[in-house]
Amino acid sequence: MLEYLIGRKMKLMNKKSGVSWLYIIVFILVLLISVLVVFFPSFFRMKAGVYSVSCSDMRKKIRQAIIYHNSGNLQKQISTNRLIDVDFLKENDYVDKVYKCPDRGRFFLTDDMRVVCTYHSEGYAIKKNETD
Repeated sequence: MLEYLIGRKMKLMNKKSGVSWLYIIVFILVLLISVLVVFFPSFFRMKAGVYSVSCSDMRKKIRQAIIYHNSGNLQKQISTNRLIDVDFLKENDYVDKVYKCPDRGRFFLTDDMRVVCTYHSEGYAIKKNETD
């Protein structure tokens, strides 16, 4: 179908020089805009889902690192109800890299030793005075 339309436009172009190129360009632009309108919103929904799963995986790794750290350091345990210093965990080789939420959330340790994200975990938004 597309080849037919382009072939037809090319025949018209041979008859009228200059103006047919304008028709072809407008046709291609309308086609591109309609494709973007259909597929672009679904791309953002997919991206948000991937970021959420990635953040969840990072929280599991950080929780394991905190449990490992606290089991070996009875005096210097990572405290609850505070933001987690992931740089500290990396410096002391508890994690292999500094984990950061893809949506720029911060990791927070709750009383029941759950690692939550300030962006992806509902009900755990942190106030400004609760930082480090």
